[in-house]
Amino acid sequence: MKINKEYIYSFPNASFTLRVIQHLRNKYQPYLDSVAVINLIDRWLVKICLRNFIPVELAENLQAFLKEMGVCD
Repeated sequence: MKINKEYIYSFPNASFTLRVIQHLRNKYQPYLDSVAVINLIDRWLVKICLRNFIPVELAENLQAFLKEMGVCD
């Protein structure tokens, strides 16, 4: 059974969101299953789905980066 890790984060503006997307492309491209970006009136939501075989250290680094940049929803 395949279980993907999913993260949903909120960012205050487009520049933070673009920085997160660029970071994902540079460091996590092989582990990404999908990324969805939703623009709301007052914030940006990013839903990240990772494949289940991402190394634990990389997953922890990603969580730390996302917490630093945005708010977990």
